[in-house]
Amino acid sequence: MGFSTSGSLLVIFFGLLIALSSMYAATSSAGSVLTDGLSDQSDRIDTIHNTDIELDTATWNETDGSLVVMTENTGATTIPLDELTVLVDGEYEPITDFEEATVDGDDSTVWAPGTNATLTGTVDEPDRVKLVTDIGVSVAAPVEVTA
Repeated sequence: MGFSTSGSLLVIFFGLLIALSSMYAATSSAGSVLTDGLSDQSDRIDTIHNTDIELDTATWNETDGSLVVMTENTGATTIPLDELTVLVDGEYEPITDFEEATVDGDDSTVWAPGTNATLTGTVDEPDRVKLVTDIGVSVAAPVEVTA
C-alpha cells in the first residue's frame, strides 16, 4: 500500500469518526427528549386517574332564573376552580360569568379533595349542565327546575 492509499484511508477513518460522534450526540439528545416526554405523559395519566368530581345537584329557579350547581371533588387531586369549564346545554359559560363560585362557602380558587364547590349564575332555562376540569375529567347531569 502506497502513501496515497494510506492517507486516503486515514481521511476516511477520521471522517467516519467525526460523523459517528455527531450521530451519537443527536441520538442521545433525542433519547433524552423521548424519555422526558414519556415521563410527562405518565404524570398526566396519573393525575387524570386521581381526579374525580361528582355533580350533586343542578337546580334552576324559574322565578329568578338562577342556576345553582353543587359539586364535590371526590378525587385525590386539587383542582383549580378558576380553570373549570362549565357547559350549559352544550354552550360554554365562562366561570367568571357566575355571580358566585365558592369552595365550601369560601371565595377560593383552590378546590381541594373532599370539598364542595357551588356555582351560582343567571341563565335561560337549562336542561343539562356539564363540568370539565382543566385536565379533561368531566361530569354531567340534568337540571332540576324549581319554582
